[in-house]
Formats: sequence, C-alpha cells, structure tokens
Amino acid sequence: MDISAKGASYVDLQGLAELKAQAGKNPDDEATLRKVASQFESMFTNMLLKAQREAGFGDPIFDSSAMEFYRDMHDKQLSVHMAENGGVGLADMIVAQLSHDKQHTKTAADTGLQGYFSSPVALAPAPTQRQEQSWSKPQEFIQQLYPHAQRGAEALGLDPQFLLAQAALETGWGEHVPADGRGSSFNVFGIKAQSGWSGERVWKNTLEFSEGQFESSREPFRRYNNLGQSVDDYVSFLQQNPRYENALKAASQGAEAFAQELGLAGYATDPNYAKKIMQLINSESMQGWAK
Repeated sequence: MDISAKGASYVDLQGLAELKAQAGKNPDDEATLRKVASQFESMFTNMLLKAQREAGFGDPIFDSSAMEFYRDMHDKQLSVHMAENGGVGLADMIVAQLSHDKQHTKTAADTGLQGYFSSPVALAPAPTQRQEQSWSKPQEFIQQLYPHAQRGAEALGLDPQFLLAQAALETGWGEHVPADGRGSSFNVFGIKAQSGWSGERVWKNTLEFSEGQFESSREPFRRYNNLGQSVDDYVSFLQQNPRYENALKAASQGAEAFAQELGLAGYATDPNYAKKIMQLINSESMQGWAK
C-alpha cells in the first residue's frame, strides 16, 4: 500500500488509522517512519501556531466562536501541509536518528520502534563519528577529489577533469554537499536516493527546472561514507542505467560530447547543464590547478 497520500488532511481519520496499522505491521519501513515523523511534526507545528494565536490580542470586530472554529481548522490543515512539504526539519531529524539507530544496533532493529521507545537508553548506541568535510577553496576540493576522480574517469574513458567539473557544478566547489546533523553525505554528484537505493539517505532542498523556470523541492540524496564511495557509485550508476548508454559511447569523443549526451539522458533538469560543465572545465580554478 502506498502510504504517501494517507493522512494528507487532518480530518482524514481513516488515512491516519491505516497509517497506524501499517506502522504496526512494518515498523522498520522507512516510508512508514517518514510519514509518522511527518504527522508528529504537523502536530508540533500546530501547537506553535496555536501559541502564536493566543499571544495576540485578537480582532474585536471579526472575532466570534464561528471564526475561531474555522481559523482552527485552517491552522491544523496548514500544519499538515507544511509538514508534507519539508516543514521545519523536525521530521527529517526524527527519521535520521531512528534510521541511524536501527542500522547500527541489531537489538533495536529486531524490536522495532516500539522497543526503541520502551528502552532508549539500553538500545541507543554511541553516536558513530562521521567524518566532517568542508572545503574553503576550490583547489582543496580538487586536490582531495582528484585521486578518486582519476580512478572513476579511467573506468568511464574520460579525462578526470570532467568528473571534477561535474562535482564542482553539483556542489559549488564542495560548499553545498548534502548534509544533515550527522555530517556530510559526500554525495558530490547529486545522485538522488530513489526507490531502488537501499543505502542511507540525506534530505536536502534543491532546485529543479520545470516549465521554463527553477522550482525548489525537497529531495532525498544518497549518503556515502567518503569521497571514494561517491565516485565509485557514480560510475556504477551510469554503467548500470540503460538511459546513459549513449553518454558512455560518446565518452571516446571527448568531454563535450559526453556532457551533451548526459544532459539529453536526463541526468539533470537544467537545460544548460552540459554547457556549465564545460565552462568549469575551462575555468581559471580548474586550469590553474592542472598547471
């Protein structure tokens, strides 16, 4: 059952009941966990809105019991809508924390969410130290990524500068790598965590080009433990996906041909994606480092 649409309205008691039943049957399912976390965030947001309303002096002209009733309905539905569309980030924190604990503690995974909450001290492991990563200069980003890009480029039949330029475009020279409270995802190629991805995820606001303009959306991205894993998965992602077959064939013709085919295959929604990659390859930062 697809639970993504359940509980979209605060008066949808049937949807909430089905969500509760689904959580009971499969408490370790990430989609169910995210939906429950979203419901929790909507309740929290509604409490904030209610407190804000009560802090005001009201409107002596339009205030009435009927107006208060409909305003309360509006606030509750607004809370649900906000939580379904990113909210204040509370749901993301809940999912990240519980997913982390389930993946690193066998006892917690075996007992499910109910067991986790019944004995959090005994089941919660010490936080895993995840390497923090930031780059203050493009040269630092290139230097650390280069040995991995060299290996990946060899597998794809490309010059390493292409992988460096694409990673620079996706992350702003390493300044905007998807991350959360647990640290960097090391996802430098902007690969999203779709339904077939079984690894860890990190949620991030991103811009997608649609109907002639860029629109903001919140999407899940794959999480890696280091830059090497990110490059290796990028290579596998291209080689195992039939849609990039033409791009892989074009690699022998050079970076520009590969970039164009990558864009035509839908790697990114930006219509100028290939052009921007080529601009970065020829940029002063890239050429200066290469020399």
